Amino acid sequence: MPINMAELLAREAELTDNARKEYGPYFATAMHCCGYLTTQIVKVDDDRVLFRAMNALVGKHAILACLSYVRRHRVQGSMNMRQVVESAQRACYFLAHPKDHVRETDTTIEVDEAGVKQATYRFFNDKMGEHAEAFKTAKKVINMTDAHASLRGAQLIFQQSATGGDLFFDADNPTLVRVGLWSVINTTVGVLDAFHLVAGRYGGIRFADDFADVFHAVVAMRERLRGELWGEEEVQALETAAAESSDEVTDSTREMW
Repeated sequence: MPINMAELLAREAELTDNARKEYGPYFATAMHCCGYLTTQIVKVDDDRVLFRAMNALVGKHAILACLSYVRRHRVQGSMNMRQVVESAQRACYFLAHPKDHVRETDTTIEVDEAGVKQATYRFFNDKMGEHAEAFKTAKKVINMTDAHASLRGAQLIFQQSATGGDLFFDADNPTLVRVGLWSVINTTVGVLDAFHLVAGRYGGIRFADDFADVFHAVVAMRERLRGELWGEEEVQALETAAAESSDEVTDSTREMW
């Protein structure tokens, strides 16, 4: 039977519309965090245009990750979260060093991507050590939710009786959707914390007056939701599997910085 595109799009819309009811504070908090990436930064200096550009990527892919998880495209969600982490690290570097490895002309801004990549690694090693663990934790959860091609990723959708459109969506597993949404919350907390640290040292952006209150409220909700999730056997099994693959996790993290 051929795939009916209209039916797929209708199902995508249905899953999105039902997300707040199905996933409650996980979805609501994740979407709030996506918004905070822009609403809590109330001013960006003119010379931090590259930070603004990279933070736009952070916000875009965080939203796409939320939508991917609730639409039961878990691998796609994890791939978007990789973009969030990598874009956030580059944003931190450009916030601290807005002109390094950059050449401006009258009409363009040219960036030495290879140079920026290596400089970002050094910057995080030298200046962001106390925050590196937050990014590593975020990456660990991303790995738990299948950022790389694997049989486990195929098993998310493939069932003996599945045909047509059934192969487009992951099998219904609300627990893993909540894990994905929690990873958005956890990662954006780490991103905002890193931005705040870099801004305190190098300037370039100003946070909203209520940032501290908003941030502490989100952290408290993150911890509450984590307590709920990690009480479930399925999530504990995922964490055990991630720990058993610790060498892979470490190598993947080093690739980022």
